[in-house]
Amino acid sequence: MSPTSRHFIFSGISGFLSKYNLQIYFVVTLLVLMAGTAYSFFLGNGLRFLPDESDYYAIAKNFATTGNFSINGIDPTAARPPGYPFVLAVLAWLGGNIIAARMLNYVFLAVSIVWLNQFLKSRFSPLTASLGVLMAAAYGVFFFTAGVLYPQIMCGLLILIAVDFLTRNQPKLYQGVFSGLAIALLILAVPTFVFVPIIFIGWFVLYRLPLKPLWVSLAVTVLILGLWTWRNYATFHSFTFVSTHSGRVLLYGNSENTTPSAGATADISKYEMEAQQLGLNETETDRYLANQAITYIINHPLRSLVMYLAKFVNNFNFRNDLVTSSESSTLRDLIMFITYYPMLSLFFLRWFFIKKYPIDRQEILWMLLYIGNGLVYAIFITRIRFRLPLDWMLIISAALFLARIVQDRSINEMSLFKTR
Repeated sequence: MSPTSRHFIFSGISGFLSKYNLQIYFVVTLLVLMAGTAYSFFLGNGLRFLPDESDYYAIAKNFATTGNFSINGIDPTAARPPGYPFVLAVLAWLGGNIIAARMLNYVFLAVSIVWLNQFLKSRFSPLTASLGVLMAAAYGVFFFTAGVLYPQIMCGLLILIAVDFLTRNQPKLYQGVFSGLAIALLILAVPTFVFVPIIFIGWFVLYRLPLKPLWVSLAVTVLILGLWTWRNYATFHSFTFVSTHSGRVLLYGNSENTTPSAGATADISKYEMEAQQLGLNETETDRYLANQAITYIINHPLRSLVMYLAKFVNNFNFRNDLVTSSESSTLRDLIMFITYYPMLSLFFLRWFFIKKYPIDRQEILWMLLYIGNGLVYAIFITRIRFRLPLDWMLIISAALFLARIVQDRSINEMSLFKTR
C-alpha cells in the first residue's frame, strides 16, 4: 500500500471519529438503552443466578416495604453489602419489578458511556472519546452483566465519577463531596473496593497534589461507612465491616479445594456444616469461616502463595466456571475473548512505548487501579464480573494509546508522502 493510501486511511479514520464523536456516542447510548430494554423484557421476572440475585432483590423489597434490611423480612442481616439493595429499594418503593431493576442496570451502563465520552473528550480528544465509546460498546460482557441483578455495572459508573472528579486540575470541594459519595456507595456495594481510596491517597502523595479535595472525599466516605458500621454493631453487637460475606469468599479462595478458577464452585460445605453444628450466628459464622481460611494459609504458605499468583493471573481470564452451569455459553466466551484481549494487549503494550509516548500521571492512576484490583481480589477469588468495574480503566488506557497511534501514523504517512 502506498504512503498516500495509508495517509488517507489513517487521516480518514481520525477525521471521521473526531468529527462525528457526538453522533457516535449518542447512537451507541441509544442502542444500549433500546437493546437493554428489549433484553430485560426477554429475560422477564425470573432470576437465574441464585442465591445472589434473589438475596439482593429480597433485601431491596423488604427494605422498601418495611424499612428492615432483611432477606426473609424478619431477621436483620448483613449477609449482603447494602449499596446495591439500597438503590434497588428506591426502585421497588416506586413500584419497579425485576424487569425494571434490570433496565436500571442498562441506564447505569448508558450513563457510564456518556461519562466516559465526556471524560476522554475533555481530557484528551474527540478521537480518543470515540474510540473509548466504541470499545465499550463492543465489550459484550458489559451488556450481558447488566442483565443480571449484580452491582458491578453501577460500580463501574461510580469509579468513573470518582476518577473524573479527583483527577481534575483543580478539583473543587463540592467535587470532593460527590467523589466521596461515589466511593462510599462503591464500598457499600462491594467492600473489596476499600482499596480504591488507598490508591487515591498514594497517587496524590506521589505527585504532591493539593490534598484538600481528597480529604473532603475521604471524610464523606468515612462518615457514610461509619454510619453503616454502627448499624451493624448496634444490630449484631460486634464489629462488622459492611457485610458478613467476606469470610465465606475468603475461604472459597483459600482452602484445600481451591483452584485458581474455581471461585464460588470450591467446596467449603464441610466448614459451613461445622459452623452450623456449633450454632454460630451470622457474624460468628463469618469470623469462623475467615479464621479457617487464615489457618489454612498459615499451615500451607507455599501452596497459598502459588495459588495467590495463579488467581491473579486468572483475573485476566476470558471465562469462568459458573456455579449456575446452565448459564455457561461458548458464544459468550468467544465474544469475551475477541473483545477483551485486544484491549488488554494495548494496555500492556503501551508501557513499551514510554519514550515515544510519555506516560501521563493519570495513566499511572489507571494502571494502579486496574492492577490493584487483581492483586486485592487474588486474596479472595478472581472472577470476570469482579473485574468489570475497573475494565473502564482498561478501556480508557487502550483508547488513549490507540488514538495516539492513529494520529501518529497519519502524521508520519503524510510526512513520508511529502518527502517523496
